[in-house]
Amino acid sequence: VKSLNAEINGLSMEYEKVAVNKSGTATKEINDGGRAEFAIDGSVGTRWESKHGPKDMEMDFQIDLGSLHNIYKLSILWEAGSTRATDFILYSSKEGVNWDVVETVVNASGYNGELWTKTLAEPSLVRYLKLHATKKTGTYGYSIYEFEVYGKPLYTVDKSELNSFYQDVKNCSEADYMSYSWPSFENALNRAGKVLQHGDAGKLDIEDAVASLKDAFK
Repeated sequence: VKSLNAEINGLSMEYEKVAVNKSGTATKEINDGGRAEFAIDGSVGTRWESKHGPKDMEMDFQIDLGSLHNIYKLSILWEAGSTRATDFILYSSKEGVNWDVVETVVNASGYNGELWTKTLAEPSLVRYLKLHATKKTGTYGYSIYEFEVYGKPLYTVDKSELNSFYQDVKNCSEADYMSYSWPSFENALNRAGKVLQHGDAGKLDIEDAVASLKDAFK
């Protein structure tokens, strides 16, 4: 499964696997055949494996998505019952410094066989994910076939139409307009310039700026 269709707030949205071949790191990993990258390579034919140790051995597994993403669902497929974490905390972060708890698992809650999943009530803006395990089922190492993250990159609004029209008309002067129509055009032009410079301008802001500038230019 490469994508997941979900309905959120009445809208149908498609989420992709966004962690595949991104950056993965883990403590206590086996360096030859069990590297962290194998748990996010999109294949169940490879796996990440930690060194062996006692049942209460702590371990961190971290994923860097490379940029902010809206994530919707998390899925961890462990190798076997003898290698899965029974107790762990899953954290998320936007910048890798401040961490929020996504889920706390105790006594293997939320499992379906060797698969653990978590569907969020609403999309969460995340770049980093960290699995902090504190207990496992046996003395083997922790072992994950795939750590899947469903989501999509942070939406980037398209300002190209606004920018193109703004560049075409920005050099118009008051002499080109009737006295009663110039103030409207000047206000629309100034507003368009502010929207272009504003990094957090939304789609509606841009559409309104385009419509206002075109209407005032007539």
